[in-house]
Amino acid sequence: MKTFQGIKTYGYRREAVFKIATTAGDAYMSISRTNYMNDERAVVEVDRARFFELWKAAPYSIHRAQAHGDEQSWRSDYKFHHAVDGFSHGEPNPVPLANISCLIAHERIPEMQSFLFFFRRKVRERLVDFPYVAFTNGVTRTIWLAAHQAECFPVECDAKQAPLLHSLAGTEGSNWTTVEKLIPDASYA
Repeated sequence: MKTFQGIKTYGYRREAVFKIATTAGDAYMSISRTNYMNDERAVVEVDRARFFELWKAAPYSIHRAQAHGDEQSWRSDYKFHHAVDGFSHGEPNPVPLANISCLIAHERIPEMQSFLFFFRRKVRERLVDFPYVAFTNGVTRTIWLAAHQAECFPVECDAKQAPLLHSLAGTEGSNWTTVEKLIPDASYA
């Protein structure tokens, strides 16, 4: 991962820190090792453009405006100032990674047939599968990164979904990893 900077210890927390190049300068994000589920949580570095295409495909998104937005609409988002403040602390206090899901939706598409020149009727349905991403947390952080032209950034997802996300939006030459592998237990180091 080209954004991975290293492992840092903040008090009792061990975190993987990432440095993301933006037009506002370097932005810092992190993910912490916890006492559980480190092998079930994964980090995937995503290409912004490919990631946003997956986000736009979300069938039931409450964040449709942000997914389809542009720099002007993102900057006018009512929570954007929270991300400005969060990212302003830099490396000493990195912002947590966005937590997302990468899923496959199933949609029935009707196939229509014309008759009597003007009329159409459904003759069958076809089941179409398409991938998408949805947010658990981190929409405002993500639109802040997009508004500041970050080409890529890391996100957190379920380790079972990481291979799909990486294949669809992962940065070239990178690979996904679990938090367990990224931040080894300090007692074994």
